Amino acid sequence: MTITDITTTRAEQISADKPVAVLYSQPGCGPCIGLERALKSAGAAYNKIDITQDADALARVRSLGYSGTPVIEIHQDGQLIDHWHGLDIHRVAQHFPKEVA
Repeated sequence: MTITDITTTRAEQISADKPVAVLYSQPGCGPCIGLERALKSAGAAYNKIDITQDADALARVRSLGYSGTPVIEIHQDGQLIDHWHGLDIHRVAQHFPKEVA
């Protein structure tokens, strides 16, 4: 299964108008853990992929111009709308604002 397949499958599971994140991480990465916590806290739909176990994921990270983790992609309506490297919780909040009941 390719990265695109994973993202597309997950996107089909939720409403098309909401973003979906792909988190590229690796074991022992503190910022990766922090970014995953931020995604969970925001209630974000996301897939976490370990680049040490998935050569396609590592290639994807490199193709985006990054050499380390965490790297996050944001997809919406089948399109890549944003990506970045590092623990940027403000950007997570930008894409996944918490819904107020």
